[in-house]
Amino acid sequence: RMIRLRVEKESDFYNSLDPSNMRISEDVYAYLKTFCIEIEAQPELHDTIQILCSEPFDAERAKQSLVDAVDREQKRIDYQIMTNRRRMRVAYLIGAALSVLGFWLAKLLDIVVLQMISFLGTIAARDAFTIQMKINPDLERLKRYTEPFRRMKLEVIREK
Repeated sequence: RMIRLRVEKESDFYNSLDPSNMRISEDVYAYLKTFCIEIEAQPELHDTIQILCSEPFDAERAKQSLVDAVDREQKRIDYQIMTNRRRMRVAYLIGAALSVLGFWLAKLLDIVVLQMISFLGTIAARDAFTIQMKINPDLERLKRYTEPFRRMKLEVIREK
């Protein structure tokens, strides 16, 4: 089974705002990404993207456009993961600092202030843990989903 895509003319494959006609259309890329979970589950079934078009179509340029779109998305995901890791480290640091501060102030202050410090420390640590255990792994999975598009063959079938 292959991924099939119908375009009326080659320019429909590209973003209409891009004067170089090298940036894949968001609609086309979104359509291709709908196959990501299927591709990961059964990569051998999806090794080709077939473009059906009634006009001449440059398959090499389209393939490069797709690879460039994957590169852009993966760079965006890498940036988000890096940003999340910074947030995670700060949250762990704040959580640890507030916990230590809470223990130290336990003898000096009343119970309400101590509970507030402990509560804020717990929230910071929970946020860091969520980033580490849920958010970043989800982003890594999204990044993996787009990787097969680099290896896929792209062929054009001329419709009459």
